[in-house]
Amino acid sequence: MVIDAKMSEESAKQMLAEVAKITVLPVRVLVFTHSDGDHVNGIAGFPRDITIWAQEETKRYMDEAFTDARQRAYLPLIKTFATGDLNTTWATLRSNSSTLDRPIRAATPSSSAPRRRCLSGGPLLLRAGPAYPSP
Repeated sequence: MVIDAKMSEESAKQMLAEVAKITVLPVRVLVFTHSDGDHVNGIAGFPRDITIWAQEETKRYMDEAFTDARQRAYLPLIKTFATGDLNTTWATLRSNSSTLDRPIRAATPSSSAPRRRCLSGGPLLLRAGPAYPSP
């Protein structure tokens, strides 16, 4: 899971390339924290088969703001959840995505990469517990 899509398509692709250096598994879930451009404008850098989640209001703002056809093509793919507390949000994501139950596997057995379910492109990582700053 990646939190937020970065500022541009290019920066999102760079982030995904970095993720690929630490795991052989693809990024399967993208979650938006909010609709500011530096969090959503990179959406077109993600594969079309990714599962995308956003709060209802965030998706609405994205629909109003996106003018680029490549970005707009992702709007129908975005699943929404109601605004609520972090634990409710995490429960919604877990119940709708089996990929969250699998930890990331390091690209090589000797890798010292942390074993996390979430990698962040934005300010928060979501876990089964409270939010904490990105490393």
